[in-house]
Amino acid sequence: MQEKVGADDTAAIWRVTYPDGRTAEVHCTPSATLTQILETRPGAMAELLEPVTPRTPAPMTGDDEKLIRAWLALIKETDPATIAEVIGQCQQDAEARDYFTGRAAVELIQKGGE
Repeated sequence: MQEKVGADDTAAIWRVTYPDGRTAEVHCTPSATLTQILETRPGAMAELLEPVTPRTPAPMTGDDEKLIRAWLALIKETDPATIAEVIGQCQQDAEARDYFTGRAAVELIQKGGE
């Protein structure tokens, strides 16, 4: 068991203990910070079960960006600031990029377009 978890510690799997003593494993994709986990669980405590080791992302390819932009268009996201935020996050965070490209590929195939 980890002694101290900081608000910005990030993990894919958390063990949450609720005030009544119940426990649950919370799986997050993409990974979540302690603050994010506890926002919707007032009074709960959480511990890391699977800490994330940050990866240095390879540069985002043009194909990745094209796929993400196609998915954003599919979900009717037109706000330039939101689009820039998603693309910027994917350029800096390999886990976020994997999440968005994976989601984009699945949903574009389901909708029959690319």
